[in-house]
Amino acid sequence: MGVKLKLVLYANNEQEASQAAQKAFQRVEEWEQVMSDYRPSSDLNRLSDQSYMGFRPVSPDLHAAVTRSMELTRKTNGAFDITVGPIVQLWRNARKKRTLPKESAIRSARNVVGHHLVKLLPEKICLEVKGMRLDMGGIGKGIGADAALSVLRDEGLHSSLAELGGDVALGDPPPS
Repeated sequence: MGVKLKLVLYANNEQEASQAAQKAFQRVEEWEQVMSDYRPSSDLNRLSDQSYMGFRPVSPDLHAAVTRSMELTRKTNGAFDITVGPIVQLWRNARKKRTLPKESAIRSARNVVGHHLVKLLPEKICLEVKGMRLDMGGIGKGIGADAALSVLRDEGLHSSLAELGGDVALGDPPPS
């Protein structure tokens, strides 16, 4: 995700904290493989590469992330939209090349953006237009921080904090 994961733990001993932290780091790495648009083999990129090919089976993690994203889209009346991937890629390339994208490229990118073009079934997702690309940049770090905190709770470390690129997930406060 391009940032460091910071964990703050309250544990009975260093070994307990270290083991739980390693599991939390591993879980965030799993989420990275699911949601990264920088990793060609990520679940997200495999789905985007198969846009317009009908409903595609996806991992439970990707399905959960897209489902949560679509809930936020509904709650924000479309202001939050993970289908902006083509536009994000245009601006990334523009930054690298130090030149603005052409108007025609912007129009083309806009034609494949729209949350209404994402369809969900249990265990499957359909991106209805060829060239659609999802971008989890607006939610991915929060999901990663929540996942790390969940692992720590499962390990019995309820007094914990996970911070990932400014997104913070908080457990219970430490005693006293």
